[in-house]
Amino acid sequence: ANAQRSHEFQQAYQQFLQEKVRWENEVAVTTRRLAEERKQLEHETRRLKEKENLRSENLRSTARVAPAVAMPEIVELLTTIHLFFPSNFTTWRPIRKQDLQSSDGSLDTNKVKKAIKKTKVLLHQDKLNSNPSLTVDDKARLRHLWDSLLEAEKKPL
Repeated sequence: ANAQRSHEFQQAYQQFLQEKVRWENEVAVTTRRLAEERKQLEHETRRLKEKENLRSENLRSTARVAPAVAMPEIVELLTTIHLFFPSNFTTWRPIRKQDLQSSDGSLDTNKVKKAIKKTKVLLHQDKLNSNPSLTVDDKARLRHLWDSLLEAEKKPL
């Protein structure tokens, strides 16, 4: 009877050791996989930070460039506003200075008003609040653009 129990104990102990090795292997595999995922996430985070830094630098350099011909503030805003949009605003076609001019090259106030209306529709707060793809930072930046647009609209052309 003791020999039988000793044999059963040895078998159970061997099974235990096999299960222990299997679990240790699974833990090692999972640990390696998580380490690799962490490295990938760190790489992606660095890449996104670099992209954001480049975008910020582009925005700063664009802001430092003075227009060759003085344009009313609203025209300047309308022709550069797309530079500040989030990357998911892919349907917006940037407004060019030529789009706001009449055939003789002078500023066409009706075209400017139409561009303002189009931009206001895009930036309207109700529309932005219902867009789940926008981050809090995106919404804050777009809210600032909305305020800037309203302020610039008040100034004479």
